[in-house]
Amino acid sequence: MGKFWDKIVDAYYTIKWKIEDAWDDVKNFFGNKKYNDDSLDDQVDADKHLETFRNRIEEELNGIEEDCICEVDDLFSDLIEKTQESFPDMVEIIENIREEAKDDLRGIGIQYVKEHLSKNDIEFRNVLEMLPGSEKIAKLDSERDRIINEGKEQFYSRIIDYAKKIKDELDLRLSKRIRGQKRLLEEKELKYEELKKAMQKGDLDKSKIMNECIPIMEVSKCILECIENEAV
Repeated sequence: MGKFWDKIVDAYYTIKWKIEDAWDDVKNFFGNKKYNDDSLDDQVDADKHLETFRNRIEEELNGIEEDCICEVDDLFSDLIEKTQESFPDMVEIIENIREEAKDDLRGIGIQYVKEHLSKNDIEFRNVLEMLPGSEKIAKLDSERDRIINEGKEQFYSRIIDYAKKIKDELDLRLSKRIRGQKRLLEEKELKYEELKKAMQKGDLDKSKIMNECIPIMEVSKCILECIENEAV
């Protein structure tokens, strides 16, 4: 999963650079004037410049985000391939979660950026209302980075939520499997004790007991493998 996160991080930086490239017009306009939220003219001008900025970046950012969705899709496909043999009942669950994740993630980060790089965001509006000058320009850059980072965290946290949902399903099934194997092992151990007592009495031969004990060893091996896989 390390390569997956590397690609998502790379996408985040690409989005950040694209926004920075288009940011100068916004910074130059708002950095050199004081925005008054009580002025209808200022509201119209602010909406116009910010809308122009958002339209300028939207297509490229949507393309980058769609690449991220493809990476998420590939991640789920790989997970299905790795689990379908040991947990065939998980395949449909993972497929459903994959489709849910793709629908939910599509547009979430970009939409957050678009909604908050706006005078409707209180913190951003407070910066717009600052007196013009270098301090305001620096603060505009800071607010831009804050909102981009929050959009990224929205995307990241949703991916983690879906990964956790799958992990919880796997943990549940693994726990049930281990409990079932333990019950089977207890039954086999009881049978083994009965066979051992019968042999001591001379009622059974050794080869028959060994044949009866083979399933016990196989079950024990299966339980150990399950526990080892759970630890990983």
